[in-house]
Amino acid sequence: MSQPPLFPHQHTGAMRLAERVPTYLGFDMGIGKTRTFIEAVLLRHAKRVLVICPASAVLVWKREIGLWHPFAPSSSSRPRPI
Repeated sequence: MSQPPLFPHQHTGAMRLAERVPTYLGFDMGIGKTRTFIEAVLLRHAKRVLVICPASAVLVWKREIGLWHPFAPSSSSRPRPI
């Protein structure tokens, strides 16, 4: 199954992130920040990526990584209480 193409704003955001230019993805909710970031990671050929997010978003990130980059291993951990 082929992936749908990025929207123009996602392509621009992914290219900018991949250039290592300080970038803030200020898209509205549901506009594709996660996929944009994943595409930037793929463009950079990154071996490892650290995503820091609220616990409520961990499963969303894992699902999205599996959807857009199915061969990427992913793992998660919870913070330890201080």
